[in-house]
Amino acid sequence: MPGNRCPISYIQVDENVIRIQAFYISLFAVSYLVTESITIILILFIDFLTRSLKCPEYSVLFNLSQITKKIFKISSVSVDAGPKYFANNIGLFVISLAIIFSFIHLEPLALITVSVLLSCALLESVFGFCIACKFYPIWVYISTLNKKVC
Repeated sequence: MPGNRCPISYIQVDENVIRIQAFYISLFAVSYLVTESITIILILFIDFLTRSLKCPEYSVLFNLSQITKKIFKISSVSVDAGPKYFANNIGLFVISLAIIFSFIHLEPLALITVSVLLSCALLESVFGFCIACKFYPIWVYISTLNKKVC
């Protein structure tokens, strides 16, 4: 990719809050895999949606993560928000697929989809490895091929 593309949003977010949030997403995903209750993935959908709309103050998991960070006195680590917003939107897409599969009675596909979400959330939570973030620069490059970004 040419060096004149800058996949930077100029907005910072706290990586540790996001990692804690990923932990809670993992808990919800495991709960769904055990119970197959559509309510669980609907809650996740609403939470992903509030964050996709850039309204984290309405996100239960974001607020719970902030509280957890404060209780355990975890330091802040600022990172570029662009890749994290992109990852959240991918999560919204994945959880939407799971809901659709569940509604049309394709539960095995819903379980597989939530398992993929679980895997990604665990990688973020445990290792700080964001799979969707790795694709973000490619997404920016493709979406700005005919535009000047920097």
